[in-house]
Amino acid sequence: MNRKSIHINLTLPTHVAFKIVAAKNHLSMQELFEEFARQIIEGDARMLEIVEDLKDRKIHKLGMKFASTDKEGIFDAIQHENPMS
Repeated sequence: MNRKSIHINLTLPTHVAFKIVAAKNHLSMQELFEEFARQIIEGDARMLEIVEDLKDRKIHKLGMKFASTDKEGIFDAIQHENPMS
């Protein structure tokens, strides 16, 4: 079977906790990631719910960033256009 490798960055606390969970279950991190990917591909409802939740959180986070940038731009425009200043 051909394999593809991926590189991911985890925070140190996440990495340590994940490695502990894997070790306690006599599994490698690779085995866990492989199983998670397989379940997503096969349409496991629990895993797809996690994917949807993550997507929603990311969209919300991006929306908050965009809203913050918008506010700054609007305030800058008002400040430059204000005849009282």
